[in-house]
Order: sequence, then structure tokens, then C-alpha cells
Amino acid sequence: PTPTINDLQERVFGMGVSPVAVNFKSQSAACSENDLIIEPGACVSGNTAPGCAEISDGVMNLDLDMDLSPGVDPSAVEYAAVVKLNALGLRDAATADYVMFLFPPGISPYIAYAYINWWASFYSDTWGGSVSAHMHEVGHNFGLAHSGEFDEEYGDQSSYMGYSYSSIGSPAMCYHGGQHRSLGWYSTHTTEIAASDFVSGQNEL
Repeated sequence: PTPTINDLQERVFGMGVSPVAVNFKSQSAACSENDLIIEPGACVSGNTAPGCAEISDGVMNLDLDMDLSPGVDPSAVEYAAVVKLNALGLRDAATADYVMFLFPPGISPYIAYAYINWWASFYSDTWGGSVSAHMHEVGHNFGLAHSGEFDEEYGDQSSYMGYSYSSIGSPAMCYHGGQHRSLGWYSTHTTEIAASDFVSGQNEL
């Protein structure tokens, strides 16, 4: 992929040589009021899995023994990447809860995608540096659906689950209120109001 290991450390975790202020880690914390803290994946002490030495502050190159030229079947690349990660002993909760895979250019027909309630998300080359894409796709891992408006599936621009943006370090936004509620992040800041609590006339909320 085009982004380097240092690029990804900067854009995902706010680390590296020139940390990006608005990144996946920072927005996860800001949007959840620090309920969700993202840390770079790493092997716990004593883990002798063969891939441990390859991880650098949560990022590694995953070498696949296959053709990765444009036009190759993206599902085959996805499958090979997951198999290789398992073979290296790196797919367990002691190493990482969630994994982002970056495709080299010209492989995936999508800018990014992820599966609902799963641990992996996939990004097409430079989209792997987009905080908007990170929050959107990992949002799917969390169980969130797209955020639409009227007849546009991605039309809600108040939420990361709407359109994704290719810019690095922006936009600084979150999910919308209903999505935050479903994630349980604001459980100490919510109240239940029943229709019977209202009386005719003026009510204040």
C-alpha cells in the first residue's frame, strides 16, 4: 500500500514522526467520552507467536505469497490476509480486538468495507489513512448501519456512518445521537422520558 508504517502510526494512533491530531484513536475517545480507548495492538509479554516481532506500534506489513497486481480477486486477497494473520498467531484478544487491512492500489472496488459485528475492516490503499473511513468501517464492526437521509443511503452528514472523506486528519465529528445511544457510551448522561410525563400546554426539556 502507499501509506508507510509511519503514516499509519500517525493517522490511526496519533503517534509516529508527525502525529495527526484528529485520528482514529483521538476520535474514538472524544466521541465516547473516553469510554472507548484505542491502543496499538501488540503481543503481550511472553507471547512467542512468529508475527510478534513484525508489529511496530500497532502496524505491520503482512506479506502474502500471491499475485497482488490490479485486477486480482479482492475476496481471495481478503481470505489470504486473514489466513496469514492467523498463521502468525496474531488474531487473538491478547494481541488486538480489531484489525484494519490495507489493500494495495487497484485491488478492491470499494474505498473501504467491513462486516457487521466482526473484528476486521478493509481499506483501499490511501483510504487506510482516513479517520472518516476508520470511524465508519469500525462502526460497522460495532454493529452500526449506514446513516442515511431521505433516499440517500449515506446522506446523513452529521455522522461518520454517512459519507466518508478522504482527507487526512478531518473531519472531527462523531456518530449521531441514536448511534451513540445504541453503543451505550452515554449511559450516565441519559434519561428516559415517557409520553405520560408530559402535560398539555408548555413543557421544558
